[in-house]
Amino acid sequence: METTLELVWQQDATAILFVRDADGALSAGDLELGKPAVAKLALAGGGFPARRLDVHELIRVADAPPAAPALGGSVRVIFALVELAHRSIAEGLVHPDLDHSGGWWHAFWGATLDQSVQASLTKIAAALPAVSADAFGGDGDATVHDLYPVLVDQIARDRLRADGVRLANAMRPVRPAALDLFLEGLTAADPVLPRHSGYTALDRRLAGWVGGGLGQRTTTRWKLGLHLDERAGDTLVLELWLQAEDDPTLGLPASLLWSGDTDVFTFLRDGDPRRDLIRQLTELDPVLADTGIEFDPAEPDEAELEPDTVRLFLRNALPRLEERGIPVLLPPPGCARPAECGSTSRPRASRRAARAASSPRRSWRGSTGDSRWETSS
Repeated sequence: METTLELVWQQDATAILFVRDADGALSAGDLELGKPAVAKLALAGGGFPARRLDVHELIRVADAPPAAPALGGSVRVIFALVELAHRSIAEGLVHPDLDHSGGWWHAFWGATLDQSVQASLTKIAAALPAVSADAFGGDGDATVHDLYPVLVDQIARDRLRADGVRLANAMRPVRPAALDLFLEGLTAADPVLPRHSGYTALDRRLAGWVGGGLGQRTTTRWKLGLHLDERAGDTLVLELWLQAEDDPTLGLPASLLWSGDTDVFTFLRDGDPRRDLIRQLTELDPVLADTGIEFDPAEPDEAELEPDTVRLFLRNALPRLEERGIPVLLPPPGCARPAECGSTSRPRASRRAARAASSPRRSWRGSTGDSRWETSS
């Protein structure tokens, strides 16, 4: 057996991080992340030194795992859950939610689940080693469904804060309404809301909005949009997006059409997004061809641009696209003020969206030889 890094989620919304030596002994090893703690696991037979992580630290270690020791089965499955939360948020699989507990109201980003995501969660729960569900009486489903919404809320909150997004009115009234306080809470570091008598009524309105949004679909066409996106190494890529014609704020990357995730489009609207994409892209071919931009004819999603092509696109194609009413999003590093670059409204994934998520692409089988620490295949 090899020395492995292990991670167990707790009912107090923290995680225990520790090292399992080749001989089976448990300790904090040389770990420094988090705070020192004495962990107690039923399957371990007693207490041992470990590190206690809050959810922000858990996400951080999942995004940049240490090179050593090797990742144990409990870590790999939890990291798969973090990966699923990242993907869901990237595609708008969240919704604003009010929660009342402990005498206080909280503003959370709730996790929106469709059948495919629920199937992924079930598969992850089945793969949990026995030790991972220790704090939940061995119930893997309870463990996963307790951790997943916490991850979704924290990642969504962190991304909004990192981007400097404010949902509330900048001109905050002297006596803010419950909605003002709720919107502020969605991007605050702490989800606990100030006292207000209007949260109960707001909670009913939110429940109606979310339920109504998920319970019915509108037939519409999908309108083509373009994102000029800066990738690693200063590479610029022109990405195709589709936004609902009846709601410009509801947008999804065209790449989902070719990655087996078309269910997200049909979940949101009745229509034919592939047909709409190909038809509109064909109409734009003359404009794009003049600047040397070509997309894959079979599965168009994005095209990498050389610096000269970018300049031609901005100088020659952008004005013609605007004349046709094609929304274009330019990367923030490209201009100090979007209006000067000719960008229009940005399509973004709806917070009511659902995604046909595939199962996390991780190897979940442990190599310790101990069934308590191994994952199911």
